[in-house]
Amino acid sequence: MRVRPVLFAVVVVVAATVLPGGPFAVAATPPTHESYSALRHQIESAQVRHARINRKAHSVTVTLVDGRRERALYPSRREPELAALLHHHHATVTQVRHHHARKARGHRLRYIALGVVVLLGVAVAAYLLLRRRRNPTPVTRGPTVG
Repeated sequence: MRVRPVLFAVVVVVAATVLPGGPFAVAATPPTHESYSALRHQIESAQVRHARINRKAHSVTVTLVDGRRERALYPSRREPELAALLHHHHATVTQVRHHHARKARGHRLRYIALGVVVLLGVAVAAYLLLRRRRNPTPVTRGPTVG
């Protein structure tokens, strides 16, 4: 069995699983921006399933019935009216506090995974180099004359 094709296959599989654009990457689509009047129209036509209201940023991120996410800015004086309208049309409403509004996630795990992959790569390279450099003991055939 050849070592190079196996090593190449291992590198390809590891790169496909770790890199951000790989086949196992989570498809996180950012919400699209829309106007406040378009948001009100969607709420009144019962297209909104869930809404997250950020009071500090005066923004609302909604998840529609079809699964799309959209974000809109609202006037600060309209926040109670917006929440009441969402409740009236049976959408779940979450009030987001400012320190929970935007939190970076996944960076620590990504760096840990990268470290593990690098260590595995170093271990495989060391194993292959040591295996290649070992000198097998010479095989002697028959009696030797001394």
